[in-house]
Amino acid sequence: MAGARALDANHLRAPAFAIATIGFVFGVIRLVGPFDYGYDFAVYRVAGSAVVHHESLFGPWIGQHLDHPLPFTYPPLAAVFAVPFALVGNHVGYALWNIVSIVALVLVVNAATKPLARRFASPRLALVVVCAIALALTPVQDEIGFGQVGIVLMAMCFFDCTQETTRGPRGLLVGTATAIKLIPGVFIPYLWLSGRRRAAVVATATFAVLSLAGSALMPADSKTFWTSRVFDNSRVGNSAYVSNQSLNGMLERALGPHVHVVWFVLAATVAVFGLRRAAVASRRGQELLGVALAALVGLLVSPVSWIHHLVWIVPVLAVLVGNAADRRRVTLAVSIATLFALRLPYLGDNIPPGWHLGWIAAVLRDSYGLLCVFLLFALAQLVSVPRPATQPA
Repeated sequence: MAGARALDANHLRAPAFAIATIGFVFGVIRLVGPFDYGYDFAVYRVAGSAVVHHESLFGPWIGQHLDHPLPFTYPPLAAVFAVPFALVGNHVGYALWNIVSIVALVLVVNAATKPLARRFASPRLALVVVCAIALALTPVQDEIGFGQVGIVLMAMCFFDCTQETTRGPRGLLVGTATAIKLIPGVFIPYLWLSGRRRAAVVATATFAVLSLAGSALMPADSKTFWTSRVFDNSRVGNSAYVSNQSLNGMLERALGPHVHVVWFVLAATVAVFGLRRAAVASRRGQELLGVALAALVGLLVSPVSWIHHLVWIVPVLAVLVGNAADRRRVTLAVSIATLFALRLPYLGDNIPPGWHLGWIAAVLRDSYGLLCVFLLFALAQLVSVPRPATQPA
């Protein structure tokens, strides 16, 4: 995808406005529709209250204190971190948490788009435009709508891996994020394979120490989670539901629930390929590219990756755009961002059977997972090839 004619940065204004408008329209539709905001934040808040009142996270107490009785699906330590939420009202807490999430998103966007911002006369205006695009994307809107924790965890892993120097030991934030929600654990092998083995050890030790702390505080719940629930994908819901855009979710929708062997083979193949390319990119100084590849691996190989987990699409698209010097890469990124703003899986799931568009509906339902597969292999082509010793830089 390299070698194409450079693109004037001013040409990005029209597609950016179009994408932001699409996201705004869908946001307004949700705002005036029956969508109930803060589902997941309410679970966090009640889980924190359960810790305060010494109630079980996996018993009936959680559901009895929720308007929408959803289960608590995280490691017990996550409920300890949620204790401050129990000290504020649900609406106030939801608003404050989303402010934190949006600040974290802006920080990630600012760091991931520095090469692009240099193409603009006003880098601050460029940041505003890119943030507007980010807020238009379905995973980000779902994340904020549900009051989820994913944007903050993304920022923790992103900066732990990409900063040249860190205030604490590198790996501390990755390990903490993994102790709260298991999916960020993909960055532990990424750190190891990219040559930062001390950071990988720190991340592993942090995860272990925090998990043991959770066990000390909530021994019964910890035993339940780590001996049974962690192996039960159904604890988070129906893995064939349209929002699950992982390889496992796509396979279950296509072939039914008994796809464990096929999923394991595909997931292992994707993990080996993606993490190897990510490690090579990191070793060659392309850290943003390495992080993007590792994030895509985590999303695809996880048994469940709900659409709101795909907030990683924001830095992934930033890496694809780069400094906007390649017209084909920019066009591809704009096209994919537009698709991520159109809420395609939900649209596909709502096509009436009577329209006889089964295969189109199936593609739409799996569209975000398929795009992640495409992006994994497309970004892998951007890993630089070392020059021969006799060739000048």
